[in-house]
Order: sequence, then structure tokens, then C-alpha cells
Amino acid sequence: MHDAQPEPTTGGSVPHNWGNALARRWAPDLPRPLTGGFLTCLYALRTLASADGFLRYARDGKGIALADIVKA
Repeated sequence: MHDAQPEPTTGGSVPHNWGNALARRWAPDLPRPLTGGFLTCLYALRTLASADGFLRYARDGKGIALADIVKA
């Protein structure tokens, strides 16, 4: 399955589905230098995100979507 296509979900929140994709698809393919702090950062984003998949830490009060972080 291509990374641009959403993974089939069985329900659950956006962070839950993000964590599953991270653990099952993305993390195993990361280059070894990225498996430390960068991978930890991605898991932290999962923990901080609300159920709708937004981080509410933007200075202007708007949410930062996990999808925007993925695109970046």
C-alpha cells in the first residue's frame, strides 16, 4: 500500500491510527539514524494529539493537524 493512501481503519481515533501506521509501516523502514530521537518525537506527537488528530499548541490557537506534519 502506498503511504499516501489511508490505512484501512477499524475505528479509533486519529492518534491511534497514526500510532499503528507508525509502528507497522513507517518505523521499520526508517534509516537507522532516525530511529532514535526522531522516532521518539513522532510517538510523542501521537500522545499529545487530541482524538481528532490536532495538536493545540499553535501560537494563534489553531490546531496543527497530524496530516500536515506528515506532509512536511
